[in-house]
Formats: sequence, structure tokens, C-alpha cells
Amino acid sequence: YAQKFVIEELTGRHIDIEEFVKVAEENGWFSESGGTPFLNMCKMIDAYKLEHTMSFHCTIQDIENCLNNGGKVIVSLDANEIWYGEDDNLFSPFSNANHAVQVIAIDRTDLSSLVVVLNDSGHENGKGSMIPMDVFLGAWEDGNCQMIECYKKIS
Repeated sequence: YAQKFVIEELTGRHIDIEEFVKVAEENGWFSESGGTPFLNMCKMIDAYKLEHTMSFHCTIQDIENCLNNGGKVIVSLDANEIWYGEDDNLFSPFSNANHAVQVIAIDRTDLSSLVVVLNDSGHENGKGSMIPMDVFLGAWEDGNCQMIECYKKIS
């Protein structure tokens, strides 16, 4: 879903989720049981011919720079931390991330309590969900602060 959100926003095209999933499954980039492995998270973005870069050990400033330059951001994180406050670290020796979300903003309205604004398909109230910065950072660190920057392809 995070890829779908970003692709729709950058292309202006509506994407049928069932067709989207079918293409990803047929190519081995997604499975219902395992989701999308983080190394396959750019495959559908490639299929729609968008510019992107996947990086690890990123910072909040990296996210803000991308957003300020008209890009879209997808990150991997431990959803249990943002949904339930749990830090279980059960998923992988390389990454404890179990979910991808789109970061749509960093809200600096109240400098004493910064908030990260997400589009999170895994939560019923996930569109525009506001996560305290410290909670987001803890969950994002479990994904090695992975970030995918996405931009419209310039012809």
C-alpha cells in the first residue's frame, strides 16, 4: 500500500489494488503470507518508471529534505511500536521492521513535541496518523532507518 500511495500521488493515476497485488505476486515481489520483503520495496515503483533511491541509516532531516523537494517517502519500521507500544524484535536478524508506511510530513507546530505524520495502511485510522517523534524514531530504527525517496521521472 505504501508504494501504491506514492505511485498514485506522483502519477495522478488511480491504481486498482487487486491488479497491483497481482502484478507484484506474479513477479515474486509480494506474497499474502510474507508481504513485500524490504529489498523488493522499489519493484513496483520501477514498474511505474518513477525515480527512487533506497538508503539506510537515514535521518529525519533526510526525510524532510525529500518532502521539501517535492518527493515522497516510504520507510520500513516496527509497526508494533507505533500501534501498540511494543518492542518485540522478532522479525529478522537484519531488520526488525515488519511494515512500510508513507511519511507525509513532519509536524513542527509544537517544538516541544514533534510529530511524524503517516499514511499507514495497517491501521484503521492510519491516513494522516500522527506519531510522536520519539515513538517513530524507535520504530524506524528497527528498520535500520531505511528510506525510499520517490520522485516523478523527469523526461
